[in-house]
Amino acid sequence: SVVLDCTTISPALAESELFGHERGAFTGAVARKRGAFELADGGTLFLDEIGDLELPLQAKLLRLLDRGEFRRVGSEAVRHADVRVIAATRRDLDRAVVERTFRDDLYHRLVSARVVLPPLRDRRGDVPVLVDHFLRLAGATPEAIPPATRAAWYAHVWPGNVRELRRSVERYLALGAEADPPPAPPAPASPQADLVDALFAANVPLPEARKRASEAFERRYIELALARAGGNVSQAARDTGIARRHFQILKARAKTT
Repeated sequence: SVVLDCTTISPALAESELFGHERGAFTGAVARKRGAFELADGGTLFLDEIGDLELPLQAKLLRLLDRGEFRRVGSEAVRHADVRVIAATRRDLDRAVVERTFRDDLYHRLVSARVVLPPLRDRRGDVPVLVDHFLRLAGATPEAIPPATRAAWYAHVWPGNVRELRRSVERYLALGAEADPPPAPPAPASPQADLVDALFAANVPLPEARKRASEAFERRYIELALARAGGNVSQAARDTGIARRHFQILKARAKTT
């Protein structure tokens, strides 16, 4: 498999990186070079941040995906490649298609199987797992990160997603307690008083208003308990005096309300 990060190549060299070039094709092309598609022939090519590709290159990429044909820069010879393409992007391609910064035909060619990964703030249960994974990659043990730091990371909203979390782990291993902590999560958008005021202003009947306020309280309480326990369900259950199985039920219910 071959990985190509579309954000790390200059627009002038992007075609060469994808399709290769012949010697003398442009200034600095002192030797023949095979591109990513040719290198991945018979295997998989992962195009990271494909939303950053320029429109002219998108057209050539579409031709290759449709026909399996390409030309090296500076060559008239048509070459063929049998490649499985997996593409990823942080951009909203639906919006990019509407704004005409991403070709709609290429978009529909790529989304034969689409996977949407929610931001890290919406899957905070992954934070402890990812922290331990990054620690293993660095040759460290889980005990290298103290519970207080883990709790702060669990509560953080991670605007930079997994990359930000990885940098935080690496920074802590390098600097220890002197590492800059991530910013504190913002205050809840709807505190209890504001929620009651909103329900009252909307003329919600008392039984229904009580139910909604109770669900909001329960959801926030579970979030805080998990944050304090660094995402450890067993510890959170012990801290709050709730049976672990019942805590799991409350946690699942909090995600759906």
